Amino acid sequence: VIGCASLLESNVLLGLAAVLGLIFLMLIPYAQFSALRYRLTRTTWRGAISHLTGYPLDYALQAWGRGLPIVLTLGLYTPWAVHYLTAYLVSRCRFGNQAFTFRNRTAKLAGAFYLCWFISVLGLGLVSAGFYLEEYALIAGGGLVLIIGYLYYSLAKLRWKINGIGLQSAS
Repeated sequence: VIGCASLLESNVLLGLAAVLGLIFLMLIPYAQFSALRYRLTRTTWRGAISHLTGYPLDYALQAWGRGLPIVLTLGLYTPWAVHYLTAYLVSRCRFGNQAFTFRNRTAKLAGAFYLCWFISVLGLGLVSAGFYLEEYALIAGGGLVLIIGYLYYSLAKLRWKINGIGLQSAS
């Protein structure tokens, strides 16, 4: 009887930890929007003030709605989700009386993402083989492949975002 009670308690604690983890993950987009709004309201240049329109909850709902297809497709939907969320944020940024625009194609980001996705599968395979064969060189090599793939995609995504941002023309 005592063993069943401790097992029940451990399952309840595990469920509670899972719920708290999901709540924490759901707060991340809300915090990202709020942090960007804070930074933009403190940015001025020659008297022109920046700001962000919209509500953090709206952005969080958009991000959560894009999260399910990412999970269901094992991450393959990620470039489209990143494109939509980037365009959503950038289109709500203002500098003085001008709005920012985001015009970039998802295909430019998708190429880098899918290359890194494939490299990540290879890196995880090397790490798994290293653990199975107890070869630490394979584990280190697989880890290095994962790090290089992540850095390549991060830089490609940053370049893609910067190249797509512009200001609307004054009319």
